[in-house]
Amino acid sequence: MKSTGQGKARFVAALVALMALVGAPSVASADIFTFWASGKANTFGGSGDIFQNFDNRFGGGAELGIELIGIDIFGEAIVMGFDQYLFTANAGFDFTVGDRMRLTMGAFTGPLFFLFPPSAEAGQVDFSTLPSDQQQALEAATGLTVAEAEAQFDQFAEQEQDLSRLAVGWNIVRARMDLDVKLVPGVYLGLTGQAGYHMLLSGEAIAAGAKNEALDRFAQENGLPDDVKDAIGDAIGAEPVDRNNLDGFNFEVQLHLKLEFGT
Repeated sequence: MKSTGQGKARFVAALVALMALVGAPSVASADIFTFWASGKANTFGGSGDIFQNFDNRFGGGAELGIELIGIDIFGEAIVMGFDQYLFTANAGFDFTVGDRMRLTMGAFTGPLFFLFPPSAEAGQVDFSTLPSDQQQALEAATGLTVAEAEAQFDQFAEQEQDLSRLAVGWNIVRARMDLDVKLVPGVYLGLTGQAGYHMLLSGEAIAAGAKNEALDRFAQENGLPDDVKDAIGDAIGAEPVDRNNLDGFNFEVQLHLKLEFGT
C-alpha cells in the first residue's frame, strides 16, 4: 500500500510540474485566438470497475476547443458502445514545437462524465428475502409490516434507476501529447496520448451511499438489532461510500483529423 501511494504521489507531482512548465511558454508563443474541431478514433481506459463497463475498448467521437491568449479549453464526446458515452471538459496550457510536423505538450484539469444504459437490477427492494426471524424482529421493532417497512425505501428505486446510468469525476491533472502532420493549411492528421489522475464516483455508489444513510436513520429511530439492519442493507443494496477508493488513473490514445483556425 505504501509503494502504491508513493507511486500515485510521484505521478501527480510529475503532472503538476508539467503544468507549471508548459504554462509560461504557452502564453508567450500562443496565437491570440485559435479554434479547432476534430473527429477521432480512440481507446480509453483506466483503473476501477467503471472503465470495465464499456462494451468496447475502442470508440470514436469528436473534440471541440479554443485557445485564447494561451489558455486552452476543450471538450470531448466519445461513443464507447451501445448507449455508452464518455464526456470530458478540460482547461489548461500547452506549448507547440514545429510547423509542418508539430509536437504539442500540455497539462489540463476538468470534469469527466460517463453515461451507461439503465441497470436492470437497480432500484429493486425486496424484504421477502429476509429470513423469517429477521422479518419478525423488523416488525416487532418498528410496528410496521414487512411491506410497509419496504415502502420506506421504495423512494430510492426511481432515483437509483437514473443514477445507475451515471459516473462523474474530475481529472485533477491530465497530461496530453499531440503529434500532428499538416496535410494542407488548417488541416492536421495526428496521434494524441493523454493520461490523467482522477477522482471518480459511480452513480450506483452515490445511490448506495444515500440508502446507507437512510438505513442508519431508520435503524436508529426504530432501535433495529444490528443483524436485522445488516440484512436490510444487503436487501436494498445499502453501502457507505468508500472515500479511500475514489482516486485512480485514466488514459486515452487517439487518431484524429483536426481542422484548426487561428489569428
